Amino acid sequence: MSETSPRLSLVSLPALVVCGLLLLGAYLAGRWLIADLGGVNASTHQANWRELDVMTSKADWQDAHDSLQRAIELKPDDAFLYEQLAIVFEFKFVKSGNLLFTEQQKEEARYSAVDAFRKSAQLRPAWPDGWAHLARTKAYISEIDDEFSQAFNNAISLGATEPRVDNELRPLCPVIAYFEVPDTIINFCSAETE
Repeated sequence: MSETSPRLSLVSLPALVVCGLLLLGAYLAGRWLIADLGGVNASTHQANWRELDVMTSKADWQDAHDSLQRAIELKPDDAFLYEQLAIVFEFKFVKSGNLLFTEQQKEEARYSAVDAFRKSAQLRPAWPDGWAHLARTKAYISEIDDEFSQAFNNAISLGATEPRVDNELRPLCPVIAYFEVPDTIINFCSAETE
């Protein structure tokens, strides 16, 4: 018996490694699935808010927010989850009306939206929409600064021909006309829309 034990151990070692890797893969896949479900939950709330053109309850907002926070804990490098979180914050200050949240809570949500859009753009720097979202949200809070200009320029350089980017940035042109911005932004705002 003692002669077969070492041989069984050597044969079992690769099997144990394979089983360990399979368990690790299943664990990671489970975490990603749970994170994705959090994003789906938040997206469902957002679709309802868009359809109704108003946020209907604090509990819905909190559910969407908490789902995304849990998802981000599981997938901290997922730009889409940060974008969804930023949109949830935007709904708080744009679509919640005066009954659900205080003005201070709405103000805090504006800055939280900027932070989440910033993180999304940093995680996915080649995606022009992320930069456009960041520029738009910074314009909402009147932060026409170097970061705004960089985000705006990144959006135009990466996606000037994208209708989504144009639709996101073009409405900012009248607002930023009162600020000192780089020539690339002035040229974009001066160009005729097709």
